Amino acid sequence: MPPSTAGSTPAGLPAGGERAIDAARDSAWGEIERHMAQMAPYEFQRLVADLLRAMGWHVPWEAPPGPDGGVDITAFRDPLGATGGRLKVQAKSGAMTVRCEPVRAFAATVNEDEAGLMIATGGFTDEADTFARYQARKRLALVDL
Repeated sequence: MPPSTAGSTPAGLPAGGERAIDAARDSAWGEIERHMAQMAPYEFQRLVADLLRAMGWHVPWEAPPGPDGGVDITAFRDPLGATGGRLKVQAKSGAMTVRCEPVRAFAATVNEDEAGLMIATGGFTDEADTFARYQARKRLALVDL
């Protein structure tokens, strides 16, 4: 589903202009969804790391191909990791909806002084979402496409 666009239509558009913008936005979002569905897992992981960098995070480590122990990316707010906690990221590409067990396994890698971010292009089951939301001692966020 495309991101919310409430209040983003320019004033003074000709009649039907808003519909044309909405149609273009929907078409563009469809292309993004198709492109991301075709990305290889490590290509998606690199995209997530690059997005974190664009958001001002410092990403000193990305998992190489092979077993990663449940963490694909680690990031810090500053280059030395001296302020704030560490962010651990698990990136899951593909159309499969992530069930609760992979979320539980990822949560087990996140310590109390860290934050966990799990991104899945296929989304999460309600059970997985509920589990993440009710973590009392861990900061765990789930993000879908």
